[in-house]
Amino acid sequence: MFSIKTAQIELNNRFSAGLSIDGKWGPACKKAYITAIQSALNSVYGAGLSVDGIWGSETASAISSHNVIQGSNNLFVGVLQIGLYAHGIQLSNGIDCDFGSSTKQGVISFQNSNGLGADGVAGVNTFKARSSYPAYFVCAISSSIAAWVFVSWAESASKAKIIYSIVPPACISSIAAAPSSAVTVSPFMTAGLPPNQS
Repeated sequence: MFSIKTAQIELNNRFSAGLSIDGKWGPACKKAYITAIQSALNSVYGAGLSVDGIWGSETASAISSHNVIQGSNNLFVGVLQIGLYAHGIQLSNGIDCDFGSSTKQGVISFQNSNGLGADGVAGVNTFKARSSYPAYFVCAISSSIAAWVFVSWAESASKAKIIYSIVPPACISSIAAAPSSAVTVSPFMTAGLPPNQS
């Protein structure tokens, strides 16, 4: 939660995002982050993107033309670092717009955890994954309920990555909103829940 709050504060300070500092990476944060990507690409590289917070082909193309590598030092690196914090990866130098060894290791860690080629270079696939929701760990009484949660959350949270496990009812400690009070979220993964699920 601390990392997400840091990301929210940086988006507010650097890009006037107007986010609530609540430690939850929801739709408003995702849009603000994509807006930050677009703003930084325009500022640093003159990309000429519409700053609308929508991930489209022009944004993807602009990122593809400007991979972020170790040694870079600009606002776009800062946006990269904000995205790492949003996904729980803290850096020894904080968000300083300088792509040093800590940032490279953070990128590699993120790439490994998201099934990407772990080369430490932040390209379009790394930014696209970083613009999505973090993973959510769901405990459910049955596989059918877990499947229901996956479908409904993925639809509402734009392909949220859901990890679920089946547990006995006695192991359930906190009840989420749906369905039928049968789904819980593991206490150590409650930050950044999709809309209406916190």
